[in-house]
Amino acid sequence: MQQLRPDLTRFFSPKSIAIVGVSKRAFGLGGMSYLNYLLDSGFPGRLYPINPQAKKILFLQSYPNLTSLPEMPELAIVCVPAAHVPSVLEECAQNGLKHIHILSAGFRETGTEEQKEMEEQYSLTLQELTPL
Repeated sequence: MQQLRPDLTRFFSPKSIAIVGVSKRAFGLGGMSYLNYLLDSGFPGRLYPINPQAKKILFLQSYPNLTSLPEMPELAIVCVPAAHVPSVLEECAQNGLKHIHILSAGFRETGTEEQKEMEEQYSLTLQELTPL
């Protein structure tokens, strides 16, 4: 019997990317570094910076959340603190966005049992909501 493999084309070669958690500063780590890299490398697709307090980031229109985008992107890059990751993942799941890359801090690496449990809980929830 042949095993079905998930199609990861949209993850590795997306035509549109939302970057959740891009700061308004021109230079910054996290979301801004992803945005700058994609712009500098000539990414041919559509980029959607997400920041609820910004109208524009660099020269791109910014959006307050994923739901406000003109289209649902093929990939979300999530660059927010651990406490905000669960709500972003829930929004991804509600909108059918299955290809997600998370860059965050404040989970298991903190060494606290509470943060370890949060990481495990949301890893399982994400798997249930968006199976490959």
